[in-house]
Amino acid sequence: MKRFDIGCVYRDKKILGAHPKELYECVFDIVTSSPEDLVPDAEVLLAVFEIINEFPSLGSRNYYIRMNHARLLTCYLTSIGISNERQAELIAILKEIRSERDRDVQINLFVESLQLSDHAATALCEFLNFEGPANKLREHLIGTMKRKSSVGQSARQILHDLEAITQHAETFKIDLPVKVKTSMVYNYQHFSGLIFQFVAANKRKRKRGGVDILAAGGRYDELINHFRRGGEASHPNPGAVGVSIAIEKIVAAVLEEEDVSSLCPYDVMVCSVGSNPMQTKRMGIAHDLWECGIKANICYDSKDMVSLEEQQEFCKQSGIQHMTDI
Repeated sequence: MKRFDIGCVYRDKKILGAHPKELYECVFDIVTSSPEDLVPDAEVLLAVFEIINEFPSLGSRNYYIRMNHARLLTCYLTSIGISNERQAELIAILKEIRSERDRDVQINLFVESLQLSDHAATALCEFLNFEGPANKLREHLIGTMKRKSSVGQSARQILHDLEAITQHAETFKIDLPVKVKTSMVYNYQHFSGLIFQFVAANKRKRKRGGVDILAAGGRYDELINHFRRGGEASHPNPGAVGVSIAIEKIVAAVLEEEDVSSLCPYDVMVCSVGSNPMQTKRMGIAHDLWECGIKANICYDSKDMVSLEEQQEFCKQSGIQHMTDI
């Protein structure tokens, strides 16, 4: 099942009692009968990639895909003996970080508080600072994957999933860099697999680490199971992956373009000149254009635009590229 929806979402403001921030987003989700197939993950990435390609102003911003796995961080921390309480503390810190400078300071202070050996502390810092291709992540997970416990098995599965999604993205010809960022904890409590963001460098957005986030999402199989009714327990566990796309950022980018005429829903305006409205004739021409798959509109009332010049000016202001006069 594939569904999309466009509507308002709300974000809390720091001012108590103030109206929450309101903005438009588009969500696109794919639900499958089982969570085993990772092709839908790549298909969701493809949907955002096609949107970026649709608008030159977005394509010129050098977006890349930043992804992580919901269980990767806890898996690695467990393998080096970090307790669940300290893991939750680190995740809370990573959620609150607003700049790269604060990030480095907070991570270093946390690692120092763990009182690990120099080798383990260095390895943990390198892991938390990793951002690169999925195949390079293997170097930081070798020790974890060698474990014969469930932690080692989980680490091997996580790396396999990230590499598979990267390969699927290449198969779909998604021509954007794909990087794994091990410290990304976007909506960490909601996702159970892939987590991703489409980001571009933006020095003005220091609060978000100098990047602009156009879309974000991930796989949320366990969230669905959490809300399942008791009578549905006998059914197979479904798989689901989705993305939220910032509509207002797309609109703002398009408005920066010099030529925004492509936003008009019509390519042709069918109208008549003079006192004779020729309504039937106009309807017939419009129908023929629709049959050919051409987006056309009928000038319903020609009384207000009796001259050719007035109709041309109307088309120009509306962004309609072609006009058929009869």
